[in-house]
Amino acid sequence: MLPPTPMRGTRLRSFDAPPMAWGPGRDGSRMRLAVLHSLRDEASPPPAWKRPRFGILMQVIYNQVADDYANLPSCDMRVDSDMARPREFDEGDVLDAAVECFWKQGFEATSMRDLIERTGITGASLYNAFGDKRALYQRALDHYVAGSIAERIRRSRELPPREAIESFFADILKRSLGDRQRKGCMLVNAAVDVAPHDPAFQKIVAAVLKHLETFFLDCVRAGQADGTITLASPAADLARHLLAVLLGVRVLARVRPEPALLKGAVATALAFLDGSGRGHDARAGQALSGRGAR
Repeated sequence: MLPPTPMRGTRLRSFDAPPMAWGPGRDGSRMRLAVLHSLRDEASPPPAWKRPRFGILMQVIYNQVADDYANLPSCDMRVDSDMARPREFDEGDVLDAAVECFWKQGFEATSMRDLIERTGITGASLYNAFGDKRALYQRALDHYVAGSIAERIRRSRELPPREAIESFFADILKRSLGDRQRKGCMLVNAAVDVAPHDPAFQKIVAAVLKHLETFFLDCVRAGQADGTITLASPAADLARHLLAVLLGVRVLARVRPEPALLKGAVATALAFLDGSGRGHDARAGQALSGRGAR
């Protein structure tokens, strides 16, 4: 997309770039983005610049160029530091907004324009702070894992081993059944939608799932040691089973968020901790119906 012809009286200052700099490709897009950014934020143009119609048009053009830039092949898309404005936003707030956007729409369906509108900061600021859409998605996923999964594990580890597992799944059921938008779990969504097509994300998701499996394994081993979890099955097998049930519940909740279905799956998994399903009604059922997240 070629830059628009400036309104009469608008000065481009010292931007006398050769014609090829405005053509397609990474360098051309970088130049267009830099010029538009400078026009909007740094130039001291004549009064014509202040006309509402021109201001709105420039904002539209700026967003279009930003989207075009995001769709280029993977490369360093950050605006040079001398072109970027000082940060006037909270990084945590921006990541929270990005998480909500990616979580609700998924990676592929989320555009850079969606992220710009949701975060409330300019495209240049977003690129300079986080990079392209893929890089921002990775930061958002890390932010989600730290604030949701890691925090749930931390809370659960403060409890006795058997109770820790029950509390963990009680929180999962509470979130899954209360998810009116059926967003599911952002990590599980990434495992299904992104990881199969992206080796780097496959490793990231696999590492988090391994961390979850390790949490279950630690709890099972400790429970077997104190007598609250059966010794009839190897600790590693019980941990893997709990992980499989966790992922299954999170996927099922997006298409069949039925209390009986989800609670039944979890109750049976907890009953296996007693050995062959003994204690299902007395312990697992009580844990699911009466205990919430702590």
